[in-house]
Order: sequence, then structure tokens, then C-alpha cells
Amino acid sequence: MLRPGATIGVVAPSSPPDENRLHKGVLYLENLGYRVVVGNYVTRRYGHLAGSDAERAADLNEMFARPDIDAIFCARGGYGVSRLLDRLDYDTILRNPKILVGYSDTTALQLALFSRTGLVSFSGPMVAVEFAGGILPQTEEAFWRMITEPEPFGVLTPFSGRSLDVVQEGEGEGTLIGGCLSLVANLLGTDFFPAPADAVLFIEDIGEKPMHIDRHLANVRHSAIFQKLRGVITGEFLESEVDNPDSVLDLDEILKDHFERAGIPVLTGLDYGHGDLKYTLPIGVRARLSSSARELRILEAAVRRPDSTTIAIESVS
Repeated sequence: MLRPGATIGVVAPSSPPDENRLHKGVLYLENLGYRVVVGNYVTRRYGHLAGSDAERAADLNEMFARPDIDAIFCARGGYGVSRLLDRLDYDTILRNPKILVGYSDTTALQLALFSRTGLVSFSGPMVAVEFAGGILPQTEEAFWRMITEPEPFGVLTPFSGRSLDVVQEGEGEGTLIGGCLSLVANLLGTDFFPAPADAVLFIEDIGEKPMHIDRHLANVRHSAIFQKLRGVITGEFLESEVDNPDSVLDLDEILKDHFERAGIPVLTGLDYGHGDLKYTLPIGVRARLSSSARELRILEAAVRRPDSTTIAIESVS
């Protein structure tokens, strides 16, 4: 759990943040009483990347190795984190498990860390994005509750009060994994994708048209993880509109086509994704998905008390 006054390290494993927004996000955390250490290369620019692969990996490895750093928050997403996965010091990370927060491109990093070390990480707000100003109260409250309270979060109740939508009936329990769908699909078949005995898959994305979502889900269906799925739940798919929506399948139809024969629950409408209103989801904890209750329930604590041995669980690779 993240304690009051803890030290948060900030990294940019993908693209460089806007420096003004980075400053505002750091100030937000400092005003809450946290000490903030910004990585050496966070504002470095190398094309679309925040520095070279070696520099970005060095920041991550250093933040995990430093005993004074309690948690690591990503500045933003973007592109490029997949280039780092073979440069990380997984042995050091395994010995020094820490809270890691980010989403979007960070999905690849989080899945790789869970696969190689069993580290539970958090798909949630980032320093130069939500924390830079205007974070919604519901998003803020859910995030800090998730990483500071060593208790199971329970049901992720839709903020609007509506129910989740059911595409496929069923009940399923497993290890919660997922994130940005395009990153999930790209990592399938590599040594960096986790293989728990069972899984509840959560997905979202931005800028992916229905036919692209269809292609990514076909990759999931053709992969080894498919037989281990116990449920699928989707968040937002922003900026996915096409000029002629009548000419393409909608998301529910695509989901049903791919998962109908799997006999698992498939639900949509979770407040999660690239939008402003969202829950923070812990990658690597047990969760239950129920179509009859129309809910996703987090069954175990995502963080542990300071006297616990570790916040990582047994490696699933």
C-alpha cells in the first residue's frame, strides 16, 4: 500500500510528456504530501520516444532498484514501451516489488512484469495526463482507494448508476489481466505475455475501428490464452467511429462472434479506458465476472500492508 509521505518515482517508458503538464502533475502529488522523484530521461526526446531505449530502460531499472522509491507512476503513454521489454532487470524487480501505475502503451510493460515476476500493477491515471489537472472526483477516489487500502475493492459499480451490458451469459472467476487491446494482441505469443491457469480479460482502446478490434480479438481467440479465459469485460473504445456504421459489425456482434462458443460471460460498459471517468484496474488479482449480477468484483487486495512480505505474487510464467 502507498503510505502518506511516500516517495513516488516518475518515468516515461513510452513517449515524452508535455513538460508543463508534467510539472502540474508532479505538483498535484506533492500537494498531497508525497515526495516525487522524476527520472533522468523523462523529458528527453528521441523522435516519438522519451529518450533512447537504453535511457528509458535505465530510468525504470533505477526506480525499481532504489530503496527510497516506494511507487512508480508513468508520466504518459504513447508508443515504444514494447521496445524495452528485453532490457529490463527482472531479477532486481522481483526483489524490489513496487506499485506501478499507467495505462495505454504501459499495458505491454505491465503484462511483461506480471509474466516475469508476478508483480501486481495498476492500469490507472498518469502524471502528465489526469493528475495534470481536471481529474474527475470519481476517478480520483477510486484510484487512491485502490492503491492505499489493503482490502479487496469489491464491486466496480458503474458511476452512472446504470448496469453493465450482457453480451454473453455466464459466471467466471480468474486472474484479472488486460489493458489496451492493441497492446494485448501485439504481445500474444511472446515470452512477455502471462499465462495464468485462468483469466478474466479486460480490454479497451482508442482510435481502433471496429474491423481493427475484430482483428485483435481474432488474435486472442487464436492464442493460447483463449482456453484459459473465464470471462471478458470491455471498457471504452474511444474514437472508433466509421463513416458508414451500417457497413460494419458493432462491438457486441464482434464480441459475440469470437466468444459465443467459449461459454464464458462477456460484459460491456465498464467505466475504464482512455476517457476521463474510469476505475483503476489491478493486473494480477483474482476477480469474478457475473452476467446475472451484471458486475465485476475484485476478490482480493491489490496492495498489502507494509509488514507483508511483498506485493508481488508467485510468477505465472
